[in-house]
Amino acid sequence: MSPEIMKYLEKILPALEKRGFILSDEKPINYGIQLKLLKNNDSILLSIYYSVKKGISTVIGGSPKSKLRNPLALIINKPLVAAETDHTWQTWTGTDESGKGDFFGPLITAGFCGNRKILPYLQQIGVKDSKKMKDAEIESVGKHLYAAYFDQIKVITLLPAVYNLRYAELRQKGKNLNDLLAWMHARIIIDLDQQFHPEGAFIDKFTSEGRIRAALKEMKSINFIAQTKGESDLFVAAASIIARFHFNRWFKRIADELDFKIPRGAGALVDKAAQELAVKIDKKNMFKYVKTHFSNYQKII
Repeated sequence: MSPEIMKYLEKILPALEKRGFILSDEKPINYGIQLKLLKNNDSILLSIYYSVKKGISTVIGGSPKSKLRNPLALIINKPLVAAETDHTWQTWTGTDESGKGDFFGPLITAGFCGNRKILPYLQQIGVKDSKKMKDAEIESVGKHLYAAYFDQIKVITLLPAVYNLRYAELRQKGKNLNDLLAWMHARIIIDLDQQFHPEGAFIDKFTSEGRIRAALKEMKSINFIAQTKGESDLFVAAASIIARFHFNRWFKRIADELDFKIPRGAGALVDKAAQELAVKIDKKNMFKYVKTHFSNYQKII
């Protein structure tokens, strides 16, 4: 058995036992181990795999109608929530952004504030790293989040025209995009703190902690964690979904408005689309739809 699976078992087995699952059998399988779990006279199989490329993955076996399937799914996902190991807060805010690497579209930062008690529900509705979700999933989960937690969500959207002005002002002061993002994250954290008074904030790290701390100077006492791959925390993941939810909707609205399909990112396909759109609407109007400091803008003839 790999050390990675052994480490995972050290986390998951106490959680299973705490929720009434009894380990009745185990056997080695290719690339992992299979557990047989008992609860309330029912049984269910859990296969655990490890690969260098994918890390730990799990598959729940048995009947799709098993009453143990959903409770087990909630438990096995829980150790993947960074909040379970990185802090002991009961209430906190998670923040993330969307659009900073895209030539087309706005820059959007979102925050989600909640209590640890709602983590199982977030897992149940499909909250996870938005980078691993399709647009249809983002739309569905985003709607669920707004339906259940509308007041606990804050969003700042800088549409391209406004973004371009703000970015130019920052450059004149010797600052850059990270300073703008630090202000956006901080504004959301401060607003949610004033409303809900959480114990801290978990930020998907995009710059140095010093820059974030400077942006949070209005609240010197605020606790925060800035961590790369912060979407492992479910509140950060919820924020990332909300940010992409709004980002996706901008693309759909503009595509309908201009009768023109706009690609994501900043590669060759984006250059081609930008040139075609510039011909359609005139380059002088492109500032309404793109981030003009990107090198892609200089390629438009």
